[in-house]
Amino acid sequence: MEGFELLALRGMSETLRRVSVAVVEVTPDWLVQQGGSAGELISYMEIHGFKALVPEVRWSLGMFSPKLIFTEPGPVDIQTDICFVREPQAFLAGFR
Repeated sequence: MEGFELLALRGMSETLRRVSVAVVEVTPDWLVQQGGSAGELISYMEIHGFKALVPEVRWSLGMFSPKLIFTEPGPVDIQTDICFVREPQAFLAGFR
């Protein structure tokens, strides 16, 4: 069922202590239907030591040069994939 991501993460506090990266597809409307919000989900993960980063493919030098970049999320008002990472600098170094 969709929209239960926040509830599922709340039930995974022990698991979250052991992982360094978690990827969540965030759909704001569905989270609201289950009594949560995208902001709550991001705050919850930040409290547990994660930083939110949004992956995006950027094309340079034509269509054959994709580059994966990560930006901090703004207001999440559409379905968005979010990578939650414990050590952003180390994580991002793998994409340079």
